[in-house]
Amino acid sequence: MCDDIRDRWHAGAKCFAPSPESGNLCEATIKSVETDKNGKSFAIVSFWGSEEKNITTKLCKARAGKDPQNSLIFDDEDLEKPYFPDRRLPSPAVAFELSVDGDCIPYTINRYLRDYQRDGVQFLYGHYARKRGCILGDDMGLGKTIQVFCHLKLLVQL
Repeated sequence: MCDDIRDRWHAGAKCFAPSPESGNLCEATIKSVETDKNGKSFAIVSFWGSEEKNITTKLCKARAGKDPQNSLIFDDEDLEKPYFPDRRLPSPAVAFELSVDGDCIPYTINRYLRDYQRDGVQFLYGHYARKRGCILGDDMGLGKTIQVFCHLKLLVQL
């Protein structure tokens, strides 16, 4: 079930949108939410230090699974993900390369990782490759465990 973005997004709200320069998700401010001639909603966003860009967005709620206990973990807000039709995601069957030496996160794990979690694994791997220690820290619930698991899986493969 998808909601109209105007139900959740409004002018002045902060969001993440693909950067016009790099394509990476960057923080942006919604300037307005409008509708095109086909009735599809889109947001005009402004990136810090950049010009405004039209972003077609669609918010979808994840459906609860068969186990009602699992759906109690998340609020509806946690289950929303912006959809960017012009953003190409890696295929689920592709391993994520960490180095030119062939070190990579297997596709069986990579397909479940979010971009920022891949960045965390790259961070851990980069410090390991330089024989330096590091501390991985962020807000609670963003997947530090899976990032460390990916790093340990990589070490077992070496």
